[in-house]
Amino acid sequence: MRRRSAGEWLMLAAMTLSMGCSSGSNGEVTPAAEDAGVDVFAETCPTGQTTCGGACTDTQTDNRNCGACGAACPGGQVCAAGTCAIACPTGQQVCDGKCVTLESDNAHCGACGTKCEAGQVCSASKCGTTCATGFLTCEGASGDAGAAKSCANPKTDRDNCGACGAGCGAGEVCDAGTCKLECPTGQTACGGKCVTLESDKANCGACGKACGAG
Repeated sequence: MRRRSAGEWLMLAAMTLSMGCSSGSNGEVTPAAEDAGVDVFAETCPTGQTTCGGACTDTQTDNRNCGACGAACPGGQVCAAGTCAIACPTGQQVCDGKCVTLESDNAHCGACGTKCEAGQVCSASKCGTTCATGFLTCEGASGDAGAAKSCANPKTDRDNCGACGAGCGAGEVCDAGTCKLECPTGQTACGGKCVTLESDKANCGACGKACGAG
């Protein structure tokens, strides 16, 4: 039998080492796989989710990872179909790049761009001289139509929730005359803040259900 040269022995040793580092016999991801850019947590995420920062998330709806890991949406926007967009609270709509209440906004009465004439107010989505039944007459203009007063539905108006001038805070909506926290699509209010139950370690699947150590 021909004796192998020192160079041949070195080549065989290098090939064996390379094969051993690419994948373990027990199916574990090895250093070679990590160096190749393999996401070591990908197989633990449900279908349709991606690993971002060591946690599974849906990049189609996650405000902190919108479309890709680390692509956070600015304040006042939400992630929809992987793209950040202006999100208005319930009962409002985007007009001229801002959220307005069509049923009482003097500059956008019933539809974007529909202004009430001087001396009129927008109430129940229609321009008139008085506020409709169930609406409050509040001092100050709503929109930019120049009216000295405006109408407000105290049950749903974020700027006049329950009473004239009683505004709701950021991220809140007026529900039955009371300000309440409203979360973007895909999130839930837990402990006074919006969380993603699919990936929040302190609220995993349900509010208050924390993941164990490790």
